[in-house]
Amino acid sequence: MNEVMPYLLVLVISSLTVILVIIGIQVIKIFQELRISLQKTNAMLDDMKTITHVAAETVESASDFIMGIKKGFRVVDLADKFLSRRVGDKKEKPSAKTKPVKS
Repeated sequence: MNEVMPYLLVLVISSLTVILVIIGIQVIKIFQELRISLQKTNAMLDDMKTITHVAAETVESASDFIMGIKKGFRVVDLADKFLSRRVGDKKEKPSAKTKPVKS
């Protein structure tokens, strides 16, 4: 029995070494796959960032366009009020030919 013990110990140690090497290789492969997955996820997030940035710029441009139209209408409205007041002032002024009415 003493003669078999060293051989059995070498066999067990060799088996465990092979098993640990195989597990180490599998762990390395898992980390590589994880790295590839994270790179793809990062690329997708970068694309989403670009897409949301473009969408935000489009909405902002549309908002600026609408605000410009509103300001244009406001200017036209003010000009209309100004011109109608000027025309109204001219109508209300009595001319030199007419006599003022006495009360």
